[in-house]
Amino acid sequence: MSVQNWSARFRWTTVLGSLVLMGAITPFIFAGGTCPFGILGLFLALWCLWIGFVFRRIGWWAIQLAAVMLALSVGEALLTYRHSIKQLSYEDLDVPGRSRKVASELLGLAPFPNQRIRHTLRVRNRLFVDAVYTINEFGLRVVPSSQGGPGDATIVFMGCSFTYGIGVQDDETLPDQVAARSPGTNVLNFAFGGYGPQQMLANLESGRVAQICPTPPRKVIFQMIPDHVRRVRGWVNFAINFPRYVQHEGGVRREGNLNDSWWSQVVMPHVWKSMIFDRVVAPRMAGATDVDLAAAIVQQSAEEISRQFPDCEFHVLFWNHPDERLAIPLRRKLEEAGIHLHSVEEQIPELQNTGEKYKIPQDGHPTPETNRLLAEYVCREILGEP
Repeated sequence: MSVQNWSARFRWTTVLGSLVLMGAITPFIFAGGTCPFGILGLFLALWCLWIGFVFRRIGWWAIQLAAVMLALSVGEALLTYRHSIKQLSYEDLDVPGRSRKVASELLGLAPFPNQRIRHTLRVRNRLFVDAVYTINEFGLRVVPSSQGGPGDATIVFMGCSFTYGIGVQDDETLPDQVAARSPGTNVLNFAFGGYGPQQMLANLESGRVAQICPTPPRKVIFQMIPDHVRRVRGWVNFAINFPRYVQHEGGVRREGNLNDSWWSQVVMPHVWKSMIFDRVVAPRMAGATDVDLAAAIVQQSAEEISRQFPDCEFHVLFWNHPDERLAIPLRRKLEEAGIHLHSVEEQIPELQNTGEKYKIPQDGHPTPETNRLLAEYVCREILGEP
């Protein structure tokens, strides 16, 4: 029977029926598929072709739409493959199978206390990272070289994976290399992979820093990258439950977490399964208001440090990342706020080199050599030590 002889009702039944069937299997695609949007895009492309076959008058438009759906499907597949070749592994060396992080009402996510985690990264069976992270009873990464006593000065480091030390051993992180050059000093590492400035402010406002530090800190050092702008608003997939701060009356205040709304709990976890959204769309969503918010959070953190610890100095190690569009406006806002800003690439010209000596291949985090250079700079220019 030729399609030309089909009745209008039968044509619509075949078109809508196939759409309903596709909608019925979509939840299963998202539940178990490794590339759900790629599979869905392929189905939509076939459905558009079917529309064009059934309704010949709109056949040309249906073919064009099918081509778009197919292109998106291929894009999803390529990005998924590119991501999948990186084989990440986090293994608890004490309790096999235990997660390396726990949900935290204060911080969103936090390291599991009293734990040793082995982190490996392989790409096409070549090993690029093999490091063990030791976490103490407070949920902080240990600083083995910190030999200070109860009455000695305290230095606090805060930040993301750059400060936490993703990809390097406990004694190769920036805080530890500073501690090795500052005997008789308590050095604490409050950083964790993925954190932004909102965790710094939450730690301070809650009094957690004051509770953990053996003495009031004399220096608080925050290592900042432009991507922190996206994290304060949740434009990265790992920040969906991070603390949510909003601007008000010249400052910021906390209003729960980023995933408090129904939309962020039900819809966004599925949207983040799109590699195109994750890698292409979301990074471009952050704008001027997000830059203002990130800078305001850092500024309020500086004010909170000054209020709690009057004799303490706050410093920001700022990575310019010249290819990052948010870097210049963020740096300008921080300078306008009067933050003690140290431009990493300008102060240490060697770090403008993006080779494997200074960045871990296939990973991008600082190498032990980068942390060594940063530690020397911190000790000389911030701590005032030879």
